[in-house]
Order: sequence, then structure tokens, then C-alpha cells
Amino acid sequence: MTSVPILQIAETVEQVAAIRDVWVSMQSHPDADFDFYLTLLNTRSEILRPHVVTLNENGSPISILIGRVEKVRLTVGMGYRKLSLPSVRCLTLIGTALGDLSDTHLSALINSVATALKNKDADVAWFHKVEVNSSLCKILRGTGGLLSRDHFPVVNEHWRVKLPATYDQFIRRRSSNTRHNLKRYTKRLQESYGDQIAVRFFRNPRDIDSLMEETEKVASKTYHRGLKVGFVDDDETRRRMQLYASQDRLRAYILYIGDKPIAFWNGFHYGSTFFTWTTGYDPDYRDLRPGLFLLQRVFMDLCGEKTVSEVDFGSGDAQYKRDWCDDNREEVSMYLFAPNVKGVALNALRTPLLACSGAARWGLNKTNLLQRAKKLWRSSLSSGEGAGQHAGNKV
Repeated sequence: MTSVPILQIAETVEQVAAIRDVWVSMQSHPDADFDFYLTLLNTRSEILRPHVVTLNENGSPISILIGRVEKVRLTVGMGYRKLSLPSVRCLTLIGTALGDLSDTHLSALINSVATALKNKDADVAWFHKVEVNSSLCKILRGTGGLLSRDHFPVVNEHWRVKLPATYDQFIRRRSSNTRHNLKRYTKRLQESYGDQIAVRFFRNPRDIDSLMEETEKVASKTYHRGLKVGFVDDDETRRRMQLYASQDRLRAYILYIGDKPIAFWNGFHYGSTFFTWTTGYDPDYRDLRPGLFLLQRVFMDLCGEKTVSEVDFGSGDAQYKRDWCDDNREEVSMYLFAPNVKGVALNALRTPLLACSGAARWGLNKTNLLQRAKKLWRSSLSSGEGAGQHAGNKV
């Protein structure tokens, strides 16, 4: 007779550590990496405790849903701005579950989250980056009542590109317009600065201090800083850099004009995939497309190393991703609100605001003004006008 899996929840670091070996044997994505998870627990003050759901057979996990309970402020996006809502106790869950992910097991894991909300362990659950066509997404969309569901989940494109055997083969597979722009802006940069151009490559633990300092010089000028996203020289970023460098996974690049850093690309490889992490450039050099020049160097090195077969650019729409990638899939991040007065009230407050924001975005898109509006927002943020806005939930 087949035994029924037993559901358990690890709510302390000690309980999480007890399942480390099984977790590590299942992990295949950096967002679900055990050491990365512990790094977040040790650095983010808003995290109140772990919340890792396991289904166990014979005393050992066969399925794992990774989460954490944290105190956060919900936000509603208005263009590049964020409208702050009340602070909540949020159960944040990674969209990459581990182990046996049959529909039966996934349903049990998701039902445990719904139960946690009913028991007031959290006001809201946030499922981050769930593949739209996955069984997990299908089950989530059917979980909870009408007043508890997220009626405006955030959908983003996730971009990837396969790497062939050589860089020349890779370039030949890009569009003629992409190849033209690469030659055009490379030539423009070289004609402007010639021998002053230099690229530094960072990968060792001893490089971290220099890497952090030099990258911050560029990142502080970007529109990402106005959004409170992207690279920032803080304890969490430093620990992640040290973690990836100690595992020989870090790959970081900085472009210089003389002694001045003007662009950076940070990333790391995990298995056979290179994951881009943070990037930025000095807006004073935007007409020379320094990020494009540096990205070319990244691709050249990756093809030369032959240690990865794919580059993952993550989610979010950007023209450079459309130019360079050959695969994109939809991911959704969605909330599930507690079936009580506070949870329903939060959802009722958030839903009409999102409806208005979506209508405005639709109107801009229909009139071909969306890209122009994005450029204006980014320009104002690069000049520091957007500083102080809360970016909402992080991975």
C-alpha cells in the first residue's frame, strides 16, 4: 500500500539546515539554491523567519516549496513610480519548486500556503516568477476565492539565448540590424577613445572589494538607482558576490575609459547556464552604447570558455534582450490574499489602482507613446529625480 506523504514546514534555520543534503541534491536554479537562500536569511532585516514546505516519505523530503515570511510594504506600479500601500506580513515563495512536482504534490504544497493564510501566519502570499504554462501556475490560478485572488498578476517575458560552439557562429545568427549596430557603435567608441579603452574581468574572492567600489561608481549614476533596483554596494550584494566567487561562478566585467569606469555587466554561471545579474552604464556616454560594447566581450569570453551553453537574461522587457535572445517565455508573479478582513481589504484597495494603471499603460501602448514615456522616465531617474521610491518585493 502506497504511503501518503507527510507535509511539514521548516520555520527555523535549524530546521532548514536539517534538510540541506536533500535540498542540494534537488536544486537546479540559482533562485532555489540552498546557500543563496541562507544568504538572504542572514542579510535581509525584513525577513522574519523561514517558511519551507516539504512533502516527506520515509522521513525524507520528496517535494520542496521554498519561502520566507517577511514584513514588506505592498506597492502598485505607476509607470516607473511606485505607490506605497500598507505594510503587510508577506509569505514570499520562489516559483521554482523542487523534487517530485506531480499535480498531486503541487496541490498539497499550495494548499499548505492557503492554510497558512487562513491561520494568519501571513496577510498575503506572493508567488514569484512562476512559468505561465506550468502546472504550478494552473493550480495557483484556481486557489482561493474571488475576494482573495490576484486579478492583475504581473506577467513578464523571460529571455534566453543559446550559445553555439564559437563566437563567430553566434554573431552570424543575430539579425542584420543587430550586427550593424554592434559594428557601428564599436567603431564609434574606438574612434572616440582608442587606446584609452580597457576591460577588466573579475572572478576571484580577492577581487570583491575593487569590484564593488568600481561598480558603484557607475551604478550610482544610472536610472536603476532611482528605482532602487540593480546594483548597490550593500551587505547583501557583497555576500552574494563572495558566495559566487568562492564557488568559481562569478563573472563580472567593467569597461573603462582611461581610469574611469563607464559600464558594467555582472553575472554568474550555474550548471550550464550563465545568468546575467546587474548591469548599467554612465549616462554621459549613452550615445556610444558602452553596454553593447561590453556585452559583446561577455559573449566572446563565454563562447571561448565553452563552460556554458545558454545565457539567461532574466525577466523584463528591454530592446537589447529582443536583439540578442532567441527564446522567451512568460512568467507571472501573483498574490494570494488571506481570506479575512485585512486580506480582503488589501485586495480591494489594490485592485482598482492596478486597473487604472493598466488602462493608462494600454492607452500609451495603443498610441505608440509607451516607449517614449519609458525613455523620459529613465532619463529623469538617471538624473536623480526618482530617488527615494520604494521598489517593492525583491527576489
